[in-house]
Amino acid sequence: MEDIKTSENKKQKSMDLTVGHPLKQILLFALPLVFGTMFQQLYSFADTVIVGRCLGIDALAAVGATYSLHFLILGFVQGACVGFGIPLAQSFGAGEKRATELLRMGKDDLWNMACRQFYNPTSSFPAILDNTIRKTIEHKYQTIPTTFQLWTSKGSVSDFKPTKDHSYLAGGAGEFLRVGENGELKHDTPKTELLPQRQVDTYGRQFSMSRQAFINDDIGFITEVPGLYAASAKRTINKQVYSILVKNPAIFDGVPLFNAAHNNLITTGSKPSVDTLQAIMLKLLRQTDPFGEAITIQPRYIIVPVGYGFLLSQMLETQQISVDGIGDKAVNPLYNYRNQLHVIEEGALNVLAGESAAAPWFMVGDPSYAKSLQVDYLNGQETPTIRRSEVPGQLGYVWDIWLDWGITAVDFRGIAKNPGVTIE
Repeated sequence: MEDIKTSENKKQKSMDLTVGHPLKQILLFALPLVFGTMFQQLYSFADTVIVGRCLGIDALAAVGATYSLHFLILGFVQGACVGFGIPLAQSFGAGEKRATELLRMGKDDLWNMACRQFYNPTSSFPAILDNTIRKTIEHKYQTIPTTFQLWTSKGSVSDFKPTKDHSYLAGGAGEFLRVGENGELKHDTPKTELLPQRQVDTYGRQFSMSRQAFINDDIGFITEVPGLYAASAKRTINKQVYSILVKNPAIFDGVPLFNAAHNNLITTGSKPSVDTLQAIMLKLLRQTDPFGEAITIQPRYIIVPVGYGFLLSQMLETQQISVDGIGDKAVNPLYNYRNQLHVIEEGALNVLAGESAAAPWFMVGDPSYAKSLQVDYLNGQETPTIRRSEVPGQLGYVWDIWLDWGITAVDFRGIAKNPGVTIE
């Protein structure tokens, strides 16, 4: 009986792994895959040698930079092959004649099969799409260039309700008093300060993949469109953070974030200079805690609109400057802060301020010690969540993408503002 099956398989030029010696059959099946992988690696190796020797380091770096996108597309195609191979293998293993029929299916027929598989819990094809999109979203969200995460603090909340209004900041401990021999320790009651409430909201969008996109093999849709929405989510957070700095709303104590009462506002706007940087640094250094005790907030970040980046680099990296009444080779005091102060040049400040209006700039303390704005996420989930569905009456798949976050000014002591001037 086995001889008959083997002869039939030879005529059909197919291999039945259920017939014959298992090890031999597996090796015969695996050898083409091994050689194919070796040739693929040889192809990449040849690319590296040719590009590196003929075109230079920059071109070689460009080849390496495209690896992630190449792997994403290749992984999707391989995953799709595995997904469609499941019903094919089931038919072949069951001895049905549908195996060859699946190979001859048109794109429209394959689409209909994929739709039927959508409602099958054992189906792999929709899961392959989801996994590809999820990886694209995570990669794009992590690599999109934003600046808010550099200087804001990060938190987590467990639900959508405002945080409890009886959260307090412990502090205000009395000074240690000298205790003489057989002396008595004086009792002290630590003071507390009410902390601001924090709350998160849900932000999201919806996108779909049509039947036409599927039939047209529009792989670019899977690799690009979801990433655009992930980038939009992070840019939205970035814009909201800087909107608070520019619009200067009232915070938990009923006073605007930047105000003379908070001792974090320079009255007259100006562009960055040695004198104006010293003035805004003193605003941080002279802050006191909620109980009136002096605190030392070390300046860490200078947030400026686009147009001041080169100026600040020159100011921080130049050892000598010209000072009226002293000379052309006076010591630049900012040179000592070149490794402490980090310049953040943010275009959102230009856009939010307007072309003809003064563009403010800010000095921020170390967020690990002195907080200013805090971005909270629901249960610490920092990347968008995706959910797939199929809407009756529409030919295609629909994905919902959302992220839960909230931005709160938790303290005014860790940031100071200069109203700035119009950038020419």
